[in-house]
This record gives sequence, C-alpha cells and structure tokens, in this order.
Amino acid sequence: MAPGLAKATIAGRVNGELVDACDLIENDATLSIITAKDEDGLEIIRHSCAHLLGHAIKQLWPNTKMAIGPVVDNGFYYDVDLDHTLTQEDIDALEKRMHELARKTTTSLRRKSAGTKRVKPS
Repeated sequence: MAPGLAKATIAGRVNGELVDACDLIENDATLSIITAKDEDGLEIIRHSCAHLLGHAIKQLWPNTKMAIGPVVDNGFYYDVDLDHTLTQEDIDALEKRMHELARKTTTSLRRKSAGTKRVKPS
C-alpha cells in the first residue's frame, strides 16, 4: 500500500464487513479501503468527533447531563443539559479542549473475543 493511502485509511471492508483499519486479515479476502472521501469514512469521522465533543464537554463541565450525540446528514451534534447557557467564551474553550484532546497521542486496543457473555446486573 502506498504511504499516502495508508495514512488516509480510516477503516476497511473485508468481504463486505466494516472493520477497523488495524484489524488483522488472516485469510484471503476482498478488501476495500475506506478514507475520508468515502461516505462510510465521513460517517466514522463524524461519529468520532461526536465522542470527542462529549468528552470535552464532560471535562469542562463535569456535572453536565449527557443525552445523545448522533451523526446527522451534514455533521453531528450532542444534546446536553448544562447548568448554564453557553457563551462565546465557553464555545471557544470547548473548541480549544477538543483540539487538545485530538492532538493527544493515545493508543487504544480493542479485544475481540468469541463467546463473550452478557451478564445481567443483580
């Protein structure tokens, strides 16, 4: 894979199934690379941004009640219940915090497990 395409890769489709870009392909398969230019790629980016927005809101205003943060046709939003009305300064601080969080270098691992059980709370 060319370095430019590798850097642009957001996810993939293996035999038609959407997978993480870091998933290991263990057998011969049909592979499609998903980038930001693809509809799926744009949805993944928007979904990630909604999570980033929610995370930044909770860091700045920990008592915020979080509702939903869906992807919509032209972007994303997060429905929240704050104890105050957002000011322009709040929005600027929120944008700054989102940028800081996005710049952090973090590693996240996802473990797949066959036979995962759901446990009912008692």
